[in-house]
Amino acid sequence: MATTFTPNIENVLGQNNNFMTPIKSSPYQALSTWEKQGGLPSIYDEYRKATNIAGDYADKTYNPTNPYKPEGLIGEVRHVVGSSMAKDQLQNLLGDYIKPGSSLAEKLTYGIGMTKTYGEELADAFKIGKGAIKEGDWDKIFSGAFFTQPAEDIAFNKLGLSIPYGTSINQKLNYVPTLKFKQQQLMNKKKQNFQNIIKAAEAKAAAEAKAKADAAHKAKQQSTPGYGSAPGGQGFDAGTGRTTKSGYSGKTGRKEMMADGGLINFYRYGGFI
Repeated sequence: MATTFTPNIENVLGQNNNFMTPIKSSPYQALSTWEKQGGLPSIYDEYRKATNIAGDYADKTYNPTNPYKPEGLIGEVRHVVGSSMAKDQLQNLLGDYIKPGSSLAEKLTYGIGMTKTYGEELADAFKIGKGAIKEGDWDKIFSGAFFTQPAEDIAFNKLGLSIPYGTSINQKLNYVPTLKFKQQQLMNKKKQNFQNIIKAAEAKAAAEAKAKADAAHKAKQQSTPGYGSAPGGQGFDAGTGRTTKSGYSGKTGRKEMMADGGLINFYRYGGFI
């Protein structure tokens, strides 16, 4: 008794089959990598995923109804991450012919991606410019405002297509200019805070060390007559509580001052001059 396959399986196997005829290959083995990976629709699926990711970054500056202003962060994420994800998927689809992630695969898919990008964005620019002319808003034409979003999209797609194959979503997000800038700002702030903490700790330690040294010096000075004499002649007079210029102290010091400088020194340090 013969049992036939469905028309789809017959087409895949390339034979009009029933169980009386040997099967040349299984349906899965007959599929190419392109078909296994989902074909062209799978590339657009990657763009849709990127659009959903970008939705988390929508802010108040985003205005999809104004084609003359930048899309903001949401546009950056959608184009950078989306073009990178689409490029990776295209390399997967071409896996029967080139190795995903290889130099050849990167260059080929980058070229295909940029060709498609220029085609789409120039068409968008023409459409926006045509609308401006229709509205009589020639300022948008002469100022180049009609090319704002297309030019931005070209730049971000180019950046996304340059991201190496196989990077994770989080790694791709690190290539988004605004997110990268904010991340750098955060790192710089953390670094500055850390440096401020170190400086404050060093200043506190230095102040404590100085206070300790000053206290020890004062205690030594009060307990030891003549302590603190310096090469410049400064000294402490334990008898009078005054600092002497010669470094001598007490009665002995006055005798020695007379020996060194006579009556002038005696009158000077005795308080008469």
